[in-house]
Amino acid sequence: MSTAAPAAPAVPNLRAERWRLRLRSARTFARRFSRRVDGVVGLVILLVFAVIAIAPQWFVGPLETVSRASGTSLQPPVSAHVFGTDEVGRDLLNLTIHGARISMAIGFMATLITVVVGAVLAIAFLYVVLSLVFAGWGDHSLPPSPSPSTSAIGLAWLFRPLAASHTGGGPLT
Repeated sequence: MSTAAPAAPAVPNLRAERWRLRLRSARTFARRFSRRVDGVVGLVILLVFAVIAIAPQWFVGPLETVSRASGTSLQPPVSAHVFGTDEVGRDLLNLTIHGARISMAIGFMATLITVVVGAVLAIAFLYVVLSLVFAGWGDHSLPPSPSPSTSAIGLAWLFRPLAASHTGGGPLT
C-alpha cells in the first residue's frame, strides 16, 4: 500500500485561458457579424476607402500640383479625367482621392479624441459618485429615484441658460 499524497490538480495556465476566451469571443462576434449583410457591405466599403486613402498613388498617381497639371482648364469629364479638371487643369479625381487621406485622418482623430474624453469623464463621474456614496453623502445628496416632478425640475434648470439668452420676440417654446 502506497502512502503517497494524491497528485494536486494541474493549475490551469491563466494566460492561455484568457486568450482562449478572447479568441472564442472574437469568433462569436465574427460569426454574428458575417450574418448581417448590411454590416458586411459597410465594412467592405470602409476597407475600399481605407485602401484608397492609404495608397492613393496606386490608383491615380502622385498628387497633381499647379506645376504638374495634366489637363486644360475646366475640362468636362472625359476618359482621361473622369471627374473633369479644375481652373488650373488638375484632375479632380486625383485631388478627391488624395483628399480622402486627410478626411479619414481627421475622422479617425475626432473619434479617438471623443472616446478618450468620454472615457475620462465617465471614470471621473463614477469616482465622484462612488466617493459620495461610500462617504455616506449618497443617501442625502442623490435622489432615490427619478420621478416626473424631479425630472421636469431638472430639465427646467438644464434649459435655463437657453431661456436667459433668448432675445427674440415672442415666447420661448
